[in-house]
Amino acid sequence: MAMLKQGEKKVITDFKYVLFGYQGRVDCDVIEVYSGVGARFLKEVNGALQEILFIAGNADKVELVQKYGVKEKTFEHYYIRVDSVNIYARLIDEEIKELSLSLGDKVFITNNSDLTLNLMIGFAENHPELPKVLPDIQRDFEYEVIEVINENIVLIQKDEDKRYITHDKVTTIDEIKMNAKLWNERKLEKGVK
Repeated sequence: MAMLKQGEKKVITDFKYVLFGYQGRVDCDVIEVYSGVGARFLKEVNGALQEILFIAGNADKVELVQKYGVKEKTFEHYYIRVDSVNIYARLIDEEIKELSLSLGDKVFITNNSDLTLNLMIGFAENHPELPKVLPDIQRDFEYEVIEVINENIVLIQKDEDKRYITHDKVTTIDEIKMNAKLWNERKLEKGVK
């Protein structure tokens, strides 16, 4: 667990808002630190001030608690209380470059099969069958972005299947083709035919 300092900005990855099945990446301000193992984070979500109490633990017990504000201003905000012992979220410092997505974009999910890897290799090797099967693959596996939640989270849909997903878990056909090109360039650099 990274040491935290009050006032510093961190990125929480693998954040799970388990009560509502929400997960994703949340950029927060550290507003209070507990011995370097946990912190309260302040985040505005959909116009409402959200206070997230993060403790190094998993979501064996999660409560959504309404709380009222301080001094002259009164805010209605919430925090998540986590009572457990294992890692709940991972904190990182570095910037993450995410795929930029817009409403209507078509995407493949990258973390559930070797499909995107096989597509990339197919493009890289100019596989003769790929143009024939690509429309079927897109029909069966491509999702459409139906809502952009923020710079990192989108809502995607395929038929009746709707899911919130982070940009790092999806890719586009253009990105796959670009990766195929880079794959070939790296092979050339290494002298592989």
